[in-house]
Amino acid sequence: MTTETIRTTCTGAYSVYNASLYIRATLDSGKLPSLNTRHLFYWIREGLAAEYLTGIKSAQRLITFKDLISLRIIAAMRAKGIKQREIRIAETELKNRFGWQYPFTMAQFWASPPDIFMRLEGVPMSVSRYWQSAMEFIMEYVVPIHGLTFDETDSAKTWTPHGGVLINPAVQFGNPCIMGTRVPTEAIWSFHRSGDDLDTLAFMYRLKKEQLENAIGWERRVQEAAA
Repeated sequence: MTTETIRTTCTGAYSVYNASLYIRATLDSGKLPSLNTRHLFYWIREGLAAEYLTGIKSAQRLITFKDLISLRIIAAMRAKGIKQREIRIAETELKNRFGWQYPFTMAQFWASPPDIFMRLEGVPMSVSRYWQSAMEFIMEYVVPIHGLTFDETDSAKTWTPHGGVLINPAVQFGNPCIMGTRVPTEAIWSFHRSGDDLDTLAFMYRLKKEQLENAIGWERRVQEAAA
């Protein structure tokens, strides 16, 4: 196995086009409906994510799991009304304070325009207001902007973009899989589109129908995002 294969296995590998589909599929209906690869490359060019891709315009260029999550968080913030100026302030403050290369993959964030909140030693802080502290009751009114799990270094480890579906950069090159398995949702969708019913697929993969329905539901959202 080559070094490059090991790297992509552990970090995930996504085209910018597929990243845009996954992100659109997880946004609230009607929010940023025109999101496409141009938006992602613009954010990259502005240094908000995947800085090593700055200046590269090929939509076929592969990005990593952390790039995907960074772009998804930026899109979620924009969809919730956070302006790019506030996102830029938050990103700069997080990099300066913690030295994080991918700051939006390193903590749980909440959004309430114009504020981007995170907890620092348990205290809610508005990162976009240069670390202005907030009262605890504020957290009842703000919205979490991603469903991530974190590893021992507090770095994003997996992403659950849809119920029962997991994106883990260490499994199937980071392709969306049925949670708790190594079965890509795309494989289930392909067989289902070819005419295999749920009973057949449940027998083939030794899975429950609910797991298959989750996979099909996710892939349907991705297809709708591509339309």
